[in-house]
Amino acid sequence: MLKNLSVYINKENEQPVVSTGTFDLSWWPAFVTEFIQKTISFEMRCLPYDSDAIDIGMKYGELIPSKKAGEIVFYGKINPDFIKEISESYTDAKGKFKFLNMVFNNVNNKAIFVSDNCKEIHAIGATEGEIKKIMDIMNPIKEICKFDVWQNKK
Repeated sequence: MLKNLSVYINKENEQPVVSTGTFDLSWWPAFVTEFIQKTISFEMRCLPYDSDAIDIGMKYGELIPSKKAGEIVFYGKINPDFIKEISESYTDAKGKFKFLNMVFNNVNNKAIFVSDNCKEIHAIGATEGEIKKIMDIMNPIKEICKFDVWQNKK
């Protein structure tokens, strides 16, 4: 049976440490590689000052309307160049994570990976093997405060 995994990140002064540039991001390439295999599209939400993420959104996706004021949203298809870019170039010049709000969708256009400002990271509809692999990848990261594995009650 498929399950969901939520990973909760510690906060530093009410801001997730991942956005301060102090967060260990060594897990990102392996995490992306694990999930990208099951996805066909992405959605990336940016703020106007997220210039690196906006550049990638413009390069690989198209601008779509947002319901939130000031938010810039891109939607695009996953391709090898996109995978290479986000798995190799995921921090800006200051070492801060570029993709704070990223969603990967499967063939049914359902989200299977969600990064919510990197305060929470969710793997949705994962197998037990995938969950174990993700936890093994992320477990050494000191800023992670909790893993939560759960099932939908459908």
